[in-house]
Amino acid sequence: MMDLVSSVLGSKNYTERDQNRIKLMEEIGMETLSNPELYAMVDSTVSLQERLVELAGSISDYDRHTYTVSEAKDEFAFVDWTSILASSIPQIKDTSNISIQVYNIEYFKELSYYATIDDPTRPIHKDAIANHFMIYKIATEASKLDSELRQIIPDSTFQTRSGICIEKVLERFGLAAGRFYSMITFGGELDKARLEAMATNIKRALIKRIQNADWLDVSTKNSATKKLRMMQTSIGYSTFSPDERSPQDIRQFMHGLETDFDTFYETDRATTRWRLQTYWDTLGERLNSTSWMGIITPQTVNAFNLLSKNSIFVSASFVQKPNYDRNYPDYFNYAGIGQSIGHEYSHGFDDLGSQYDEHGEKRDWWSIDTKAKYAKKTKCFVDEYSKASITDKRGKSYFVDGKLTLGESIADHEGLTAAYYAYLTSKTKGKGYNPILPGLHNFSAESLFFINAARSFCSKTTAEAENDSLYDEHAPDAIRTLQFWSNYNNGVYINSLDKNYLISCGNMIVII
Repeated sequence: MMDLVSSVLGSKNYTERDQNRIKLMEEIGMETLSNPELYAMVDSTVSLQERLVELAGSISDYDRHTYTVSEAKDEFAFVDWTSILASSIPQIKDTSNISIQVYNIEYFKELSYYATIDDPTRPIHKDAIANHFMIYKIATEASKLDSELRQIIPDSTFQTRSGICIEKVLERFGLAAGRFYSMITFGGELDKARLEAMATNIKRALIKRIQNADWLDVSTKNSATKKLRMMQTSIGYSTFSPDERSPQDIRQFMHGLETDFDTFYETDRATTRWRLQTYWDTLGERLNSTSWMGIITPQTVNAFNLLSKNSIFVSASFVQKPNYDRNYPDYFNYAGIGQSIGHEYSHGFDDLGSQYDEHGEKRDWWSIDTKAKYAKKTKCFVDEYSKASITDKRGKSYFVDGKLTLGESIADHEGLTAAYYAYLTSKTKGKGYNPILPGLHNFSAESLFFINAARSFCSKTTAEAENDSLYDEHAPDAIRTLQFWSNYNNGVYINSLDKNYLISCGNMIVII
C-alpha cells in the first residue's frame, strides 16, 4: 500500500511521469508528502480499519431503524446528509417524506462518537478518518489511471487493458450487454415460457406440501401459502425497466449517459454518475418486484431468492447445460434447473425467510409454536451435516458446520422434493417429454431424475477452495450430494412410484 500511495502523493521526482504528477498537484493546491508523512498516513489508516473490524464484530443489533432526514442529521451529525442528498436526488423529486434506514445502528453511533475526537493517539480520530478516505479513493481508482499504478496495487491481480474494459462494460452496462448475451445463448420466449410453466408446477407442488404439513398451525400455514402464491419468478432476462427484448427500451434506459471524453478515467466516472443517477431516479417510486436493475444480469451465473422483494431470479447463464436444455427429457430438466428453482422458492420459508412476509417487508410471521417445532425438526439436519467432513491432501479431516449450512441444506432437500413431485404430477397427467434414452433402458424415468439431480452437483475444485467452502453457508458439493442420497432410501435410486421415499431426517419429514 505504501508504494501505491507514494506513487500518487509522494515527493519523489525521478521520471517525467512524476514531474507531470507534481505539477498537477501544485495547480490544484495539493502538497506532496515526505516518506515519514506517508508512513504515518498509511499506519493510521491500517489502525483505523482494524478498529472498525472490531467494532463491526461486536455489533449485536442488526434490526432496521428508520429516521427522517432531520433525525439522522441530529443523531449522526458526522455525515453531511444535506449535501449528499442534495447532490444526488433529482430536483423534481419530493424529498419531504424521505426516510433513512440504518441496520447497524451501534456501528453508526460508535463512528459518530469517534468522528468528533481530535486525538491522534486513538486508532479512530478525525485525521485518521480523513486519511482513510484518501487512501480508499486511491486504492479504488488507481487501476483506472495507468498500467504502472495497476501493477503496484496490493492484493490485486494485474489486469490487462482489454480485461479491464470488458469488466467495466459488464459492470456498468450489464443489462444492455445482457440483451446480446441472451439473444445468443438463451432460447428466447419459447424457453422462457417453458421454464415459467415448470416453475409454476414446482410452486404448486410446494404449496401442496405446505398445506399437507400437519405440524404447521393454521395461521402459519395460511401465511406461508399466501407468501408462496405471491412470490414472483423472473427467469432468463429482464423484461421490465429495461425490457431487454426491446432495443428502444434499452436506448431509453441508457438516456442521460455521457461518454464523450478523452480519457478512460473520465469516461468511467461519467458512467458511474449515470448509474447512480439511474438508481436515484427511482426514489419515491414503488419498485417492480421483478426488476433486474441493480440486482443481476443475464450473463451472471446465479439463481437466488431476493427476500426483500419476495421474488426469485434465475439468469440466462444459469439456465444452460447441464441444468437445462429444451431437448432434454423432462426428468432431466426438472432434476436440473427444476431443483434449483425449488431450492430458491424454499428459501422463503427457512429461518431467514421467515423474517420477511409476502410483500418483502421485514416482519416475523411465524407463530411461537411453529418456531419451536421448526427448531426441533431441524436439529437432526444440524447434527447430520456436522458429522460430514472432507479430508485434505495431508489426511487431515475438516467437519462441516451444520448450523451454518442449515438454510441451504434444507433448501437442497426441499427444492429437490418439490421438483420431483412437480415432475411426477406432470408425467402422471401424460404431459411433457419423457422418452427412454438409448442405452439407459434399464433405468426408469424416476431413476434418471435422481441420477441427473446428483450429476448437477458434480464439480472439481482445488483442495484450498474446498477447505474455504467449509466457511460458506453451502456445504461442499460432494457432501451436499451424499446427504441427498442418505435420505433417499439409504442411497438406493427410486425405480418406481410405489418405492418412493420422502426426504426425511431420521424418518421424519423436516419441513414443509
